[in-house]
Amino acid sequence: MAETEKDDVQGLLSKRDELLREVRTLKDRVTELEGERDAATGRAEKAETEVQRVRLDEPVAEILGDMFAVKLKYVLPDIQEHFAFTLADDGKVQFTAKDGAPVKVGDAGKEREAGFNPDDVRAALEAHGGFDDVLLSRGKSGGGKPPATRAGAGVALPGAGKARKVAPEFGLR
Repeated sequence: MAETEKDDVQGLLSKRDELLREVRTLKDRVTELEGERDAATGRAEKAETEVQRVRLDEPVAEILGDMFAVKLKYVLPDIQEHFAFTLADDGKVQFTAKDGAPVKVGDAGKEREAGFNPDDVRAALEAHGGFDDVLLSRGKSGGGKPPATRAGAGVALPGAGKARKVAPEFGLR
């Protein structure tokens, strides 16, 4: 019996070594797969960020960009306290109240849901009233230039167009 026990022990030891090699191989494979998963997660997050920028952030900045007398980055947090811009399942931008309720624009008798377009967004901001200090009136550009008025442009000063000769000092020419 001693020989069969030794054979059994030797067989068990070899099986143990075989299983340990398999465990090491599987641990290496798990580590490799975790690295691939992390890389794929990173790529997915970058892709989501890019989609967010292209499909949401840029259109919002384009619509709101020329509506304010200050840069959008200063007024956008205040806008986002009251309104939300989100992507719908179909990929279109939705303009809603902060709580998710649709924004209503129009007269009291003829209200309708606001769409994501410059006129409806401006109407909602004007109706809110909290942005009157920085919201430009319709037809104005956000260039930050003063109005093109020239006080007294029609009045010509006498001799303003002619250069006067001045005698040189100390008799030098």
